[in-house]
Amino acid sequence: KFLVHTMVITGFILYIVVITCEGSYFHTRTTRTAPLTIMYKANTISTHYHCSPLLRDGEEERPDTALIILNSPIGTPPSPIFVYLWEISDFRVCADGGANRLYDETHVKNQQDEDTYIPDLIRGDLDSLRPAVRDFYGQNGVRIEQDPCQNTNDLDKCLQVISKEWLNRVSSNFQVCIYGAFGGRFDQEMASIQALYKWKSAFQNKLFLYDHNTSAFLLSESVLNEIRLVFYGDKEIPDNEIGDGPTCGLIPIGSRCESVETTGLKWNLEAASLEFGGMVSTSNQ
Repeated sequence: KFLVHTMVITGFILYIVVITCEGSYFHTRTTRTAPLTIMYKANTISTHYHCSPLLRDGEEERPDTALIILNSPIGTPPSPIFVYLWEISDFRVCADGGANRLYDETHVKNQQDEDTYIPDLIRGDLDSLRPAVRDFYGQNGVRIEQDPCQNTNDLDKCLQVISKEWLNRVSSNFQVCIYGAFGGRFDQEMASIQALYKWKSAFQNKLFLYDHNTSAFLLSESVLNEIRLVFYGDKEIPDNEIGDGPTCGLIPIGSRCESVETTGLKWNLEAASLEFGGMVSTSNQ
C-alpha cells in the first residue's frame, strides 16, 4: 500500500525533511488518502508526484537511478539504506573524497565487498582523493575525472556530468539520489540543500538527499505535491526493512512560504504560512 500525502504550497519552494528509520517503513495509522484536486485561482492546479526511492519493486515502476556518494561516513558494514540505493542504481559516481569513504568501508574494513562496490566514475577537483584509492579504482576500470574549477563544489561537478551524459540515455522516469548529504560539516550540508534548488529544473525536481538517518527533497510551489511512501497500516513491521518516516518536517528554507495545505499528516496545515522566525513544522508524522 501507499501512504499518500498531499500538499499545496503558494508563494515559494518548500524543503521537506523526512527522517528515515532503519528497521521499519513509514507506519503511522493515518488513513490512506486519495489524491486530491484542489482549486487554485479558479483553475485546477497541476500535480507533482514524489515517490520515495525506498519503495520496493512492485510498488511502483522502478525509475532509472543515479547515485552520488559524498565525502561523508557510510558505516561498516555499509548502512542498509546505502546498500539499497547502491543496488537499485545503474550509474554510480563518487564525489572526490566520497571514493575514500567507499574504499575504506567496503575494501579496507570489509574486503568481501571489494568487488561489489566499484563506482562508474570519480569526479571532483580531486584534492581529497588519496593516491592509493585512486590507483585501486583506476586498476578496476573506474573513470576518474579532475575538474579544477573552484567556483563549483564536488557535488555540482558530479551533477554536471550526470546531466550531460546520463540523462541523455535514460527514460523520463528517473531519479538522482545523493548519499552523505547530512551528518558532516554544516556548510557542506547547506551546499547539498543548495543543490536541490540550483539543479531543480535540470533534473525536474527529482533529486533526493540521504544519509542513514535522514532524507530530504524539495516541494514545488503552486502545485499539488503528492508524496508516496510505503504504508503498512496496522500490520506488523517486517524485520530488516528500511523506509521513510514516520517523523517528518516541512522546513521553509530560503524564503517564506505564503500558504501550505496538507492532508495525510498527523498535524495537517490549513493555509498556514511557514518561515524562520515564525512557524516551522517539525516533528510531524
